Amino acid sequence: MGELPPATVLAAGLGERRLLLVLDNFEHLATAGPAVAALLAACPGVAALVTSRSRLRVGGACPAGAAPGAAAAG
Repeated sequence: MGELPPATVLAAGLGERRLLLVLDNFEHLATAGPAVAALLAACPGVAALVTSRSRLRVGGACPAGAAPGAAAAG
């Protein structure tokens, strides 16, 4: 039996766990979009919070804008 793909191993490890996957500056990893979407489909308890300077154009995305250089109040 050959080695399983890393995405399959990750999905199996996450299983039914409930967790938040945070991916910051995703514009640098845009080609990984389909892999992230497949992971989210395989693991219904996983939610993703993704930041990007460019629109992701994926189903289920909720775009929210911020002014360049804006800092959190507090």
